[in-house]
Amino acid sequence: LRLSFFDSSSSSSSSKTRRIDPARLYYSPAEASAASNITLDFRVVFPIPSGGTVELTLPGFSRAPGASGEVPLSHPGGQAAEAAANLTATWDAGSSLLALSAPAGLPMGWHNVTVLATGGVSLPPYGLAQDDLSLLVGGRPHPGGAIVSVPVAASPPVA
Repeated sequence: LRLSFFDSSSSSSSSKTRRIDPARLYYSPAEASAASNITLDFRVVFPIPSGGTVELTLPGFSRAPGASGEVPLSHPGGQAAEAAANLTATWDAGSSLLALSAPAGLPMGWHNVTVLATGGVSLPPYGLAQDDLSLLVGGRPHPGGAIVSVPVAASPPVA
């Protein structure tokens, strides 16, 4: 008797593969209700193809009334800076979702991007626990594609 197992993570065509793990968030300032610089460090463990997105679910976060369009980003230097520099961000208030669009895709490895406070994204008025499990991150391979979200591994408390 011979058994074989199919591991979907080894297939480059898999759309139901975890693509981001781990991720860390930092806030400056880390104050409840404050518009804040929100820095996301994340590791792509399965490439995000051209047109894909990195999606960050941020329950309780909000954006200033009247703010619309793209959310401004800052990209540091470093090895992955070229790929991260092509990211653009949008905020969906209905789902508390920050979507980072990657028109050129994102290769495997660590990436870093900061959502600037000038974009008006504010921390929850009730604060956040350290390493809050409600904060999720995932990579979507293409619009309408499946996404596997995982909790953000590390984040500071917000009071």
